[in-house]
Amino acid sequence: MNPAILCVGEAIIDFHSQERCDLKDAATFLKTLGGAPANLAIGLTRLGVHCGFIGAVGEDAFGRFIIQQLQQEGVDTRGVQTKIGRRTRLAFVANDKNGDPDFAFWEESPADTCLTRSDIPWELIADARILHLSSFLLHSPAMSDLALWLAKHAATYGTLVSFDPNLRIKLWPSRQRARSMLRRMTKHVSIFRGNAKEGQFITGARSAEAAVEALVEMGPELVVLTEGDKGCYYGTGHVKGFVPAFKVKVVDGTGCGDGFTAALLAEIVRRGKELPQLLQEDLAGMCEKANAVGALVATKAGAAAAMPTARAVDRFLTLEG
Repeated sequence: MNPAILCVGEAIIDFHSQERCDLKDAATFLKTLGGAPANLAIGLTRLGVHCGFIGAVGEDAFGRFIIQQLQQEGVDTRGVQTKIGRRTRLAFVANDKNGDPDFAFWEESPADTCLTRSDIPWELIADARILHLSSFLLHSPAMSDLALWLAKHAATYGTLVSFDPNLRIKLWPSRQRARSMLRRMTKHVSIFRGNAKEGQFITGARSAEAAVEALVEMGPELVVLTEGDKGCYYGTGHVKGFVPAFKVKVVDGTGCGDGFTAALLAEIVRRGKELPQLLQEDLAGMCEKANAVGALVATKAGAAAAMPTARAVDRFLTLEG
């Protein structure tokens, strides 16, 4: 059986600081699987959705570790390429006293930037309900061309295209280039999930609610923006609303957005409705579950490792209800 959702982009190695401090003061690190689309693939699988990953890793121990971890979680890895002569991207991560992550990335030309059109398994995309794209694909001209091509062609199969801007401004040549490319991609996607700051960065809006409206006008059928421990705003061409967050003790903020997106996409698949058919109660329920997953991820260290199972989410919602 082919995956219901495919995640495209970077799978990297996160070295997480074991101290709550600035990155410059970190001394001890733990190796974990990272990269937003890889985290998302694992999050979806743990929520009971058959998911696949499309991307490239280096011909090294880290690349083999990534493939092994994805397969152990049940992620379909037929779309993973090993690039000879390239290395897997590394990231060093430390969380400050508030649990907010600070990243430093290694490798000037990592394997995940070498994905090509010939690497894309179209037979999987044609069968998928959703194709999720990472913004890391937009950082270079060649990869941005691939990402836009993927978005346009996936739509011809009736596959929904999902996008998370996952803005890491240090990886872009300029703020202007970042805004331009993120706006360009937004026009070609069906589902946009980001945080409030990213939405405001792309649109120039002064609030999360205004950013949702501006993003919907740009093309997506569904926009959801999270605002930390406050909650999330959602909007379509027909309805809009706000769902408050759950209050938890934050251990590690890394991966909360990926967990949120996993739950959101899982709910779209589970409900089986076309996006314009989603009612207010559908969207509110979807966002409540996504808020729950984001909250649960925040209570544990790591990103992929902190993704909860469907049973854990149901138990959390029962207790909170």
